[in-house]
Amino acid sequence: MEFLNLRNALQTIDAEVVLLQVAATTKKTPNSRIPNYLSLSSQLLCQVHNITLHADKETDEIYPQMTLQPVCK
Repeated sequence: MEFLNLRNALQTIDAEVVLLQVAATTKKTPNSRIPNYLSLSSQLLCQVHNITLHADKETDEIYPQMTLQPVCK
């Protein structure tokens, strides 16, 4: 039942959402080439193109993977 509740709480395809950028902690290696997007706004208006639900194999926690495209307005 929680799966259905999560699905209902997610945005729908073609919906417009605001992406809030947050700092993430990553393990950087000396040869790591992670892009730096500091020039972007901290809030980006995006359109949802795809939503895929995944489950963590160890915890059974369900999480969404969404494909977003910035909207120019």
